[in-house]
Amino acid sequence: MSEMKSVRANQKIIDIRNIKNNMIFISEKTRDNMNYKK
Repeated sequence: MSEMKSVRANQKIIDIRNIKNNMIFISEKTRDNMNYKK
């Protein structure tokens, strides 16, 4: 039971990390697009 809880917690941490990476990736792409349009 406790093992499942830790697995779920780890999954949440991984999800948060993935979201952060996606945000950084999107912001970098947006910045590139802005620079390209100038």
